[in-house]
Amino acid sequence: MLILEIDSTDELFDHLDVRREAHPYLVVNRAIGTRDAFVERLRAADTLLVDFDGTIHPGSQWRDIGARLPAAIAAEDRAQAEAFFRVEWPSVQMELALLFDDVDRMRRARFTRDTMREAVRASAGPRDGARELAASFGSERMCVVSFGVYDFIRPWCELHGIAADVAALRLRWKGGLGRSRLIGLDWSTAVVGSTKGFIAEAFCASIGADPARVLAVGDSPLDLSMIHPGNVGVLLLPHVDEVSVRHQFRRDGILRMWPSCSAVLVSDSLAPLNALRR
Repeated sequence: MLILEIDSTDELFDHLDVRREAHPYLVVNRAIGTRDAFVERLRAADTLLVDFDGTIHPGSQWRDIGARLPAAIAAEDRAQAEAFFRVEWPSVQMELALLFDDVDRMRRARFTRDTMREAVRASAGPRDGARELAASFGSERMCVVSFGVYDFIRPWCELHGIAADVAALRLRWKGGLGRSRLIGLDWSTAVVGSTKGFIAEAFCASIGADPARVLAVGDSPLDLSMIHPGNVGVLLLPHVDEVSVRHQFRRDGILRMWPSCSAVLVSDSLAPLNALRR
């Protein structure tokens, strides 16, 4: 894999615009450290903070959930999501509104636990290399921090053999067994861009993690607060994304994310990180 060292976002965009072929490459932020220093810190990392949609999951949990909504409600869901991703820097109010409205649409569609399990089973499997990356840290030193729902992410991780703590919005259900129906949410567990940093820091503090040995991997501006200069921060830029508006949202956010990132991985796979860690 090609590894480049660059000094500025202008240089980064030059590479992103010129290198259109779908081969993985890594761009190291020289302001934070050299290529060799990055690899050394990557190998020394013992704690993993990782985003879910677009990062270890190549698709979108919301698209999988939306496939189980009635047509009219699904159209409403898509319209709000597209409007959200077209905003250069969404406010916390917009983030919470999208999250809570998504859950309300699920409630109106009479979601049950069985419905959620169906969405999980029909969802795409982990991004290439995600299982190996997770296994190299172990369940007690990995946290999935997501702008999504715990009730989807936890069973998805279990289904695909990824053992990790999960920080995401928790839903409230009424009734027994699989047919219990969705009645609401625990708003205090909502995870949005502005809270990812607090959640990441709390997790690291709870296990006594050294910030310099924390690997934080995200794929969009919503992950910015989770990635700090003291960590080994990696921004993933996949060549392929099934959600086109999210792809542009991700590109637009690079200017904000770059100062905090140790490197940008341009790849549809996380396997290059595993190769460097070995």
